[in-house]
This record gives sequence, C-alpha cells and structure tokens, in this order.
Amino acid sequence: MGPPITNDKENFQENGTVEERVKLLELREYGEQQFDKLVIYLNSGALVITLGFIERIIGNGLPNFAWILFLSWSLFALSLLFNLYSHRITVKTIDLYLLENDKESDRYNKQVDNLNKASFWLFATGTKAFIIFAIINF
Repeated sequence: MGPPITNDKENFQENGTVEERVKLLELREYGEQQFDKLVIYLNSGALVITLGFIERIIGNGLPNFAWILFLSWSLFALSLLFNLYSHRITVKTIDLYLLENDKESDRYNKQVDNLNKASFWLFATGTKAFIIFAIINF
C-alpha cells in the first residue's frame, strides 16, 4: 500500500539512478504481492474459523446478536472481493503502461492502492465485529 508511484522514466533519473529505482520498484511489487496474499489468507482463515466457532461453541441454537456475525462474514467477503478486483485493475494498469498511457495508468494505480486500503480496513472491521460477537456469546 503506499502512494502510487508514477511510471515516468524522467522521474526515475531525477530521483536516483535508474537501477536504484528499478530495485525499489521490484521491492515494492514484492511487498504488494505479499500483502495481497496475506489479505486473502487472513480473510479465508477468518471465515473458516468463525464458521467452526459457531458450529462447536454456539451449537444449533440462534446466538445472541447474530447480525454481528453476519456483518463480520460480509466484511470478510467484501474484503476478498475488493482484493480480487484490485488484481483486475492492476492488469489494466500494466496494459495502459505498456501502451505508454502513463496518466491513465497512474489513475488506475491509485485505484488499486485505494482498493488495497479498503480491503485491509474491511478485514480489520470484520475481525473486530467477530470479536465483539464472540465476547457476547461466550
């Protein structure tokens, strides 16, 4: 996550050597990939854990404040969908960059950044909602 980095080659030369910038961009790309994987693993794991929690701890009865549980599941699912959509926009960003449409590419890069931030906050809010639900029902 972080501010979008422009693809402007002149900007590379003004702010350090091209090799330094390329290495930094590669590190940033690796960090983004790891973030995306982590968001997917955490959201998927949270869904599995919460389903197991309900099955084993609560049982067959209707838990108190079930809407909080449904809210947390919805937030986890939305986070996964936002992450998936950010991957589609990333492909479009790369395509535009390859067509040398830097302005449009930068606009989509900013959208990816915003979707990644939203994905993180949806996961965090879903986690908080589930913890509240678990405290109420435990």
